[in-house]
Amino acid sequence: MGIIYVAKSASLGDWGNDVGLSKHLYKVGYAEDPTLDPIESWCGDTDWALLKTQPAEIENEDTLFERISRKEKLIDPRHYPRLKGTAGIFKISQKNVENQMVLAKALDGEISDAIARRATRLKPVDFATYILLLGQRG
Repeated sequence: MGIIYVAKSASLGDWGNDVGLSKHLYKVGYAEDPTLDPIESWCGDTDWALLKTQPAEIENEDTLFERISRKEKLIDPRHYPRLKGTAGIFKISQKNVENQMVLAKALDGEISDAIARRATRLKPVDFATYILLLGQRG
């Protein structure tokens, strides 16, 4: 059993915002060895921060990418030379993360009106939790 990991780079997010992609760009990957530190220097950036990991039993990274890309956009590194061939960069929709959080709160009985829904400010860890949820779905 390996781990699914989600990482974020502030400089890649700034670049994505500048070129019109989104500032919500996340690197998702799968590592066979759960003790392995998956953080590397992807896309030429060294400011990557590991947000969250989760144990998972999947065949390979392609299966993980296929699961997540059902709801979110997988960025093709061939279209953006800045990515330098790095696979697993996803553009995550803020609206989808908000909707998932509202749904989870509603099911837990924590939210009762639409006004409370807008009070939630999303953090990178919220995006990582959402991504891991997508990665675990079969």
